Formats: sequence, structure tokens, C-alpha cells
Amino acid sequence: MADPADAKLYARPKAEAAGLWWPTFEKQIQQESGWEHWSSPGVVKASLTGSMGLGQLNSHFYPESDWRDPYTNISKSIEVMAGYLKRFGSYRKALASYNWGGGNVGGYPKP
Repeated sequence: MADPADAKLYARPKAEAAGLWWPTFEKQIQQESGWEHWSSPGVVKASLTGSMGLGQLNSHFYPESDWRDPYTNISKSIEVMAGYLKRFGSYRKALASYNWGGGNVGGYPKP
């Protein structure tokens, strides 16, 4: 998945099936990575904090998979965003949670 158009073709039906409104999710990934998984051939786009790929997921918070794979990365991004949308009921809070963490938006459980 080297071309952003290919990534969008892959992501759109998955995002819509997960209950996400495509124009919002499309803009979200545009902001995260510009729909570019690779910064150069064979090198995954990464932030200074270690977030990687199309969805700029951080393996520290989501260690269960290899985020270097663009299909895994965008699929997990959809799953995470859909979970936050379901949890908070608004895109405003879901987007904030995606970038800042659900606990920072909705509070942490009391011990």
C-alpha cells in the first residue's frame, strides 16, 4: 500500500462498517500522516514520540501488533477510533481521545 489512494480504498469500507463517518475519518488520517505510511522506501513514517504509520499509532500503547504493516496500522486505527466514538458518543471527544488518550478525556477508574 504505497499509494494514498490505495490506502483510502482499503480503509473506507472498513471505517464505514465500523460505524465511522468517512469524511471525518479521512480528515483524521490526513492530519495524522497525510495518508502516507512510508517516509521513504522501507522506512515507516514516525513521529518523535514513536507513533507510526498511517494512523500514527504508538506501539507503547498498542503493543499487540506490528504497526509497520500499513493494513494492520489502518485497521487498528479504525478499531481504536470506533471504540472511542462508542465510548464517548461524540467525534470531538473521540478525536481528543485518539490523540491524548481516553483516560485523559474521560477520566481514569478509581482504584
